[in-house]
Amino acid sequence: MNNDPLSLLVFVKYPRPGRVKTRLGMKIGMRAAARLYQEFTAITLGRFRHWKRTKFTIYFDPPEEENAVRAWLGAEYDYWPQPPGDLGVKLRFGLERMLEQSGPAIAVGTDSPDLPLPYVEKAAAALRTKDLVVGPARDGGYYLIGLSRLAPELFDGVPWSTPGVLEATWAKAAEKKLTMEILPTWYDVDTIEDLRCLWRSPEPEIQALVRRFPIPWNDL
Repeated sequence: MNNDPLSLLVFVKYPRPGRVKTRLGMKIGMRAAARLYQEFTAITLGRFRHWKRTKFTIYFDPPEEENAVRAWLGAEYDYWPQPPGDLGVKLRFGLERMLEQSGPAIAVGTDSPDLPLPYVEKAAAALRTKDLVVGPARDGGYYLIGLSRLAPELFDGVPWSTPGVLEATWAKAAEKKLTMEILPTWYDVDTIEDLRCLWRSPEPEIQALVRRFPIPWNDL
């Protein structure tokens, strides 16, 4: 990675059973799904940590769980509560705040623990010359979005949680004549099929997770 600072806004939910990974929870149990979400978060933060010039901001929800989130993840990060509203409101607020404080910013979640790190490096590099970088997800959304300047219109009127998110974002960016970089497609782990795909990942952190977290596949 080059020497330019990278600002990461990491979306995190407090891992209370029944509040995270609920689609997986319907298959493996809500407590197991919450534990898996904790693992995903730890792996994601751990993989980024070696980038010494990275500024992490944990963008957490719900706001009233701030003390619990800090106790869970530790004191080495900045913590911002997510505002009420849909994903567009949260993205707009978080990215605008980060842009005002530290320049180009990238928002990621913790639902893609085996996301190839070169994709994030490519996103950071792209923001030196582009207004917008997007990492398309297989479900029609995105696993990463980055901005080098304010573009609030990107987050208004988007059909969040539908397969039309990415298409709507591209259309808004084109309308506003934003320069764009599109990353390779990757996936979020939301369903049992996604989890099966993750379990085949060769990444050492994922193989260690497989050993810690055996799944009774034959019962699913």
